[in-house]
Amino acid sequence: MNKLNKTELLSPAGSFDALKQAIHNGTDAIYLGGTQFGARAFASNFNNDELKEAVEYAHLYSVKIYVTVNTLIYENEIKPFQNYIKFLVSLGVDALIMQDIGMAYWVINTFDIPVHSSTQMHNYSESNVEYLKANGYNRAVLARESNLGNIHTMSQIMDTEVFAHGALCICYSGQCLFSAIEHNRSGNRGKCAQACRMKYSLYSNDNLLLEDKYLLSPKDLGLLNDVDALIKANVSSIKLEGRMKSPQYVGFVTKTYRNIINNYYSGNPSKINSKDNDTLERLFNRGFTKGYIFGLNNTTLMTLDRPNHAGVHVGEVVSTSRDYITILLNDTLHQGDGIKFDKIDKGFVCNKIYYKGKLVSKGEAGQTIQLDNKLNLNSTDRILLTKDVKLLKSLERYKEKKIPVSITGEFYIDQPCKITLNDNLGIKSFHKGVVVEESKNAPTSKNDLIKSLSKLGDTPYITTNVTIDKDDNIFISKSNINKLRRDAVECLNIRRLNINKYNEKDYKIDYNAPLPHPVSINCTVSNELQLKKVLEYNMGKIYARDYNLYNKYKEKSINVYYFMNAISENRFDFKDERLVIRDTGGIKYAKNNTVVSDYMLNVTNSYSLAHLHLNNLEAACLSVELDKNNINNLINNYNQSFGNLPNVELLVYGRIQLMVMKHCILDGHIACKECKSKKICIKDIKGNDFPVLTDDKCNNYIYSKDNINRINKIPYLKSIGVNGFRVDFINETANEVVSILNNLSKINL
Repeated sequence: MNKLNKTELLSPAGSFDALKQAIHNGTDAIYLGGTQFGARAFASNFNNDELKEAVEYAHLYSVKIYVTVNTLIYENEIKPFQNYIKFLVSLGVDALIMQDIGMAYWVINTFDIPVHSSTQMHNYSESNVEYLKANGYNRAVLARESNLGNIHTMSQIMDTEVFAHGALCICYSGQCLFSAIEHNRSGNRGKCAQACRMKYSLYSNDNLLLEDKYLLSPKDLGLLNDVDALIKANVSSIKLEGRMKSPQYVGFVTKTYRNIINNYYSGNPSKINSKDNDTLERLFNRGFTKGYIFGLNNTTLMTLDRPNHAGVHVGEVVSTSRDYITILLNDTLHQGDGIKFDKIDKGFVCNKIYYKGKLVSKGEAGQTIQLDNKLNLNSTDRILLTKDVKLLKSLERYKEKKIPVSITGEFYIDQPCKITLNDNLGIKSFHKGVVVEESKNAPTSKNDLIKSLSKLGDTPYITTNVTIDKDDNIFISKSNINKLRRDAVECLNIRRLNINKYNEKDYKIDYNAPLPHPVSINCTVSNELQLKKVLEYNMGKIYARDYNLYNKYKEKSINVYYFMNAISENRFDFKDERLVIRDTGGIKYAKNNTVVSDYMLNVTNSYSLAHLHLNNLEAACLSVELDKNNINNLINNYNQSFGNLPNVELLVYGRIQLMVMKHCILDGHIACKECKSKKICIKDIKGNDFPVLTDDKCNNYIYSKDNINRINKIPYLKSIGVNGFRVDFINETANEVVSILNNLSKINL
């Protein structure tokens, strides 16, 4: 529920210039990252000194700072992470944005600093938000897939933050392993390779449906015309994306949303005008979509033809030669502008523009100009402006935000001069100066005092009024008046900084781990044929993806569990069932059921493992992103920090789930539900084949091109404490299942 008088505007900052743009264009709060543990490792980010400066600068203007520490933490990083958190706490930042459930648990139980659950924690349902509320989080950053009804419901539970503008991930955040598994750059660790912005071809039963398209690349989110709907849904914060974008982009988008939010609260709701919309498109756009806010529309969500800045149309190629490209302009083109050619999606900077054979600084709409043919272009094409240098230059300038202050001065002979500054928040700064003298020649007038005390031009303040009480025949030098003013301003600065002071708690985990189970092979199955084959081998638990299949066999074997969908509202009233949960919303089921967690809960450290077992889970599957050393470190440190190791599971064979999407890439290409009887896959430009499965709600699941195979590592993993070895069968035939099970049966457990 919204604790704010008004919905907050939250802007990104990947640099100090962007931070200033956001502040002076009207943001309420800024989210940014340091050089450690942030999910935008390739942004400029802020080192420790810059973070301190950023907090002080923002707080001076009453703007909050939220720091992203929203990567998964590996075991060998725990101590550096904890030290970094202590540093951020000492700075008085206004909140931490976190993904790692174990480290967030530690922070919440160690300090009283507010913690916001990153969208990377997969906050898509009431159950997820209820988990956050129960575990001490202060705000939920909701999944971009949330619709307006879901947002309103979740906003009744706790403060919510909703993305309104900028880049969209096509996979539910925190559930994307595509970059990590296929490109060795983990999105959960801040190093996403943006596999979603690459070309793929779509196949059904080996029949080509779409060739070399950006099947996974959504348009940019743009909800400027829907701000009123978000506010009415009771969201606490409207969030803008863009830590990798230019300061000018951050400033203009902030200013535009600020104006519309202000208009709403002033009783004059407004929409974006055509001029501002044109500026947004020039700064950056992939085309704009409303995303999922009003429900899913597959046809308006994606940009299949390009994954990058679409630019704006400024002209047409009318002819080409070896040396020149001749263009008819429909808009102005300046020297230094960046352009690209629509069909080939390549371009260059316009270093030279020719008009009627002469070099010119710009070309105007209606003119036919020439550019050097740097790309050996030999066909007609549309010209798209991707960098507008004049616009960027104009947006570098902004009107600095000024804080109104009233000034009261007292100047009496033989007494110290006094000055009091009162700001818009009711904060006062009182300061004394030199003793006032009686004038011998030229007395200091009231106007002299007002003029000198009002000189606040190089400060964050602006004078609203000056009141002077004085004797008649006084003298005080201008230098002393100026010093009095400067000292009072410095005092007010300090008072306005309002550095948060957080208390430290006595953090302890006190619990007994469940008795370890016998070592077992646990198999996830996708159909009845696979389940029957696994039952024949009697190895361990069986995780059935189909609920009806689970119901059919759960009485026949106590080892059969329901492997829940990755996208489940978790509103079921389960009792005495055996479940594999896929997100934090399912943790509550451990109270009344036997529950195992999937690797998509992203357990990468001992604190996360301890947190799950504190919630009565029977077993937890470790993240598939962990290598041998990370697993070993986790288990060793768990034994040292928390006592006996609980039941730990690890995927040793199978395709890894790379993405889960609310968007259906098959929509419009095959009949709905036909996918159930077909072999669907996407292929990248190298010909690698990624299977695509769907569930009953048409969510799409993309799996890795290859099966991982750690079967030969089972003896070692067993020796360090892993006692559950998971095998995932996706689309394997009965013979393939038998072959794998035969290999597993030869291992001495």
